[in-house]
Amino acid sequence: ANALAIMLLLKLSLMTGKDAYRQQAERSLRLFARSALEMSVHAGAFFCAYDAFFRMLKLTVEAMPDSELARAARALAGTTYNVVLYGEENNRVIPCTANTCYDPILDPAQLRDSCARIQG
Repeated sequence: ANALAIMLLLKLSLMTGKDAYRQQAERSLRLFARSALEMSVHAGAFFCAYDAFFRMLKLTVEAMPDSELARAARALAGTTYNVVLYGEENNRVIPCTANTCYDPILDPAQLRDSCARIQG
C-alpha cells in the first residue's frame, strides 16, 4: 500500500505541477528504504515505486483524442510509468520528466522511440 501511495503521489505531481507531491513521495521512499530488505515479497512494489521516482514520464498530448498520435500516447501509458494529460490542439506530444521537458514529438513512431530512450 505504501508503494502504491508513492506512485500515486508521483502521478499527482506530474498531473498538477505541484512539487509538494513529489517531495512527499521522496520522503516516503527515504523512510521505507532501510526496511526494504526486510519486506520480502513486498519489496518488489517498493522498488517499482523507487524506479518510478526516477523514470516516470508525463506525456502532454496536444492532439485530437482520436488521432493516431493520441492513441500512441495512450498506448504508452499502460506499458511504463507514464501519465497522459491533454492540452491545446497543436498536433504534438510533449514528454517531460520531473524537471525536464523534451522537444515536441509529431510522429507516433518517434514518440515510442523517444519514450523508450528517455526512460532508458
